[in-house]
Amino acid sequence: MRACDPRSLCLTDGKYGAAFHSFADIPGGVRYGCAIHLDPPLEFEAASSMEISYRGSTELHEKYRLVDVEVEPYENEAGVPEDPAFSKMFLGPSGVAIVRAIKAKKFIRLTRLEVRILKAT
Repeated sequence: MRACDPRSLCLTDGKYGAAFHSFADIPGGVRYGCAIHLDPPLEFEAASSMEISYRGSTELHEKYRLVDVEVEPYENEAGVPEDPAFSKMFLGPSGVAIVRAIKAKKFIRLTRLEVRILKAT
């Protein structure tokens, strides 16, 4: 799982039980408040969302040797087809993404020359 844009409507509207608010850009991400609609309500400040994650980059996956990175479409989730009206907002720009990847079995350290040769082919 990776974070997506914390400012997306499905995370700020409150429809799904929580609402993010009070956004402040910080180096490499965003800080925000979170209100969870319980009785009594629960409110806290989220530490940050890493921009590298919510912008969809696979840089962190690659750093930790994950390959064949794929994002699983929400339309494949069990509850979505059953209640498309409830899920419609969530299917837009979402707050999280389900990511599938495989841990690389071998790690080969290439020289810069080898990398340039591979990119050129």
